[in-house]
Amino acid sequence: MLEYEHSFQVNDWQPSIDYCTQNGYKLVEDTKQTRTIYCNSTKINARITVNECNGKCTKFLDFKQNTLNIKKYRGKKESLELSFENDEVIDSILEILKYKKSNVVRRHRKTFEKAGLKFEIDHYFEPYDKFVVAIEGDKKLVEKMFSKVKNFLGFIEA
Repeated sequence: MLEYEHSFQVNDWQPSIDYCTQNGYKLVEDTKQTRTIYCNSTKINARITVNECNGKCTKFLDFKQNTLNIKKYRGKKESLELSFENDEVIDSILEILKYKKSNVVRRHRKTFEKAGLKFEIDHYFEPYDKFVVAIEGDKKLVEKMFSKVKNFLGFIEA
């Protein structure tokens, strides 16, 4: 599966949330996330994500192409999510594929959707404190939206 996104750092997440709510985007997810990232010799990262929403926790494993340039629009391959409850099974899969724990991030994520576009608005609070917005969808729609909103959302040039 190919995901198109444009991710960028902003000064604060509130202008992005306000933009979405004032322009008819529907809040589809409001979660606290802990994501553990695993790397091996390939350019594909494994990720275990724990989502906490309304007192309920869910866990899933997925894989995503590793591209480190956050300021550029890009298409990335990403697997579907595999929900699980048994940590031992997932640990054994990661071990056999030679994945090693690389990083842990914690964030609060609000996801808004409308007309084929998705805004993922994140407040990272561990291991660093910053705000990141990702716009996902069709490549042309994503680029058009990024050009439209980057200045008033508080885009930080990297």
